[in-house]
Amino acid sequence: MEKKKEIKSPKVFKLSLLPQWLQMAIAEMWEKNGTKPENVDVLYTYFEGIYTARAISQDIFQHECVHFIRQGSGENENLAKEWWLRYVTDPEFRYQEELMAYREQYQFILKKTNKAVAFEIVKNRLAYDLSGPMYGFLCSYQKALSDIIKQ
Repeated sequence: MEKKKEIKSPKVFKLSLLPQWLQMAIAEMWEKNGTKPENVDVLYTYFEGIYTARAISQDIFQHECVHFIRQGSGENENLAKEWWLRYVTDPEFRYQEELMAYREQYQFILKKTNKAVAFEIVKNRLAYDLSGPMYGFLCSYQKALSDIIKQ
């Protein structure tokens, strides 16, 4: 009988433990884009875990799990590094990766609430974040809203 592969979940680390090279790469991305999110609790997923300064909600955890899986589920640090190097240099890649994660987050919210509540969350938080300074103003608010709720 074939043994099933265990599905891993990301660990949670203090934000201060995020590798220095990645902190610098992210800072360079923000500088290049002319953006730096102010008063935003940022968190990052890299290799084996989520780096955060605070507790995170279940919907945000689901969002970050998408990045964790796309980076190899903690199995290959080189893959995670390659993902991040592309993420900070390629705006279209960054948009597509975030869009996948926001769609997963929206689906999670839909399962936990109703469509009207979920839409309000997308409208008031997720679409604003995706189209805003955190990612370098990658698209309009309307495009972010439309893309997230697309099935």
